[in-house]
Amino acid sequence: VVFMMMLSTVAFASSFADVADTSNYSKAIEVGVDLGLFKGYEDGTFKPEGEITRAEFAAIVVRLLGQEAQANGAKASTQFIDVPADHWAAGYVNIAVQAGVINGYGDGNFGPEDLVEYQDAITMMVRALGYEPAIGSAGYPTGYLTKAGELGLTTGVNGSNGVAANRGAVAQIAFNSIDVPIMTQSGYGTFTQYVINDGYSSTMGTTNVKKTLLSENHNIVKVQGTVNSSSDSVSTNKNAKEYVEVSVLNNFNNK
Repeated sequence: VVFMMMLSTVAFASSFADVADTSNYSKAIEVGVDLGLFKGYEDGTFKPEGEITRAEFAAIVVRLLGQEAQANGAKASTQFIDVPADHWAAGYVNIAVQAGVINGYGDGNFGPEDLVEYQDAITMMVRALGYEPAIGSAGYPTGYLTKAGELGLTTGVNGSNGVAANRGAVAQIAFNSIDVPIMTQSGYGTFTQYVINDGYSSTMGTTNVKKTLLSENHNIVKVQGTVNSSSDSVSTNKNAKEYVEVSVLNNFNNK
């Protein structure tokens, strides 16, 4: 269980010299690094204002899908002429295609080294969450941006349509996605329906269980709690550890 405290009094100590504890993206960056979605640079910085490519973002999505090992085993030719088998991201691209996350530019190219634009990052994440069937006639990019807003993917994200998303914004988009209920298909053919696994909605009279990218792909759930007490160890014993005592809120237990 990963405890992500929602209380304003709980601070995250940043691991990066260029990410202040009070910065907008601090918590998103720290959690994303801890989950292995991305990492900082060898000089101890994260460069939240730095650039990120389409291939790099595809890799982040594949990691969220829990397909890192599969990507390592899928290093082969892709359907895109600009992502050959020896490209570092070939495996990630192949998995992302199989998952229905990426389509490319429509001319046979994916543009792996192009900077990922805000609307494309949002589109890939909405697809990763399973909401492609809910986009409707609005299409790209309006339908995806609208759905992302409804799901909370854009909360706290500084981005604009047609503008490249920086590393900090991408970290926030990824962080926002981890507790979004995924949409899954139930049934086939004339019995096909799509279920939002939010822990509340009913499908054919049965209450579903909340499912997220983390719960389904990483065996991790996000819960909310309150801090009861904490203690800084003053023991000289090298094995002594600091502790925080917490209580999970009941409404999160129910879900």
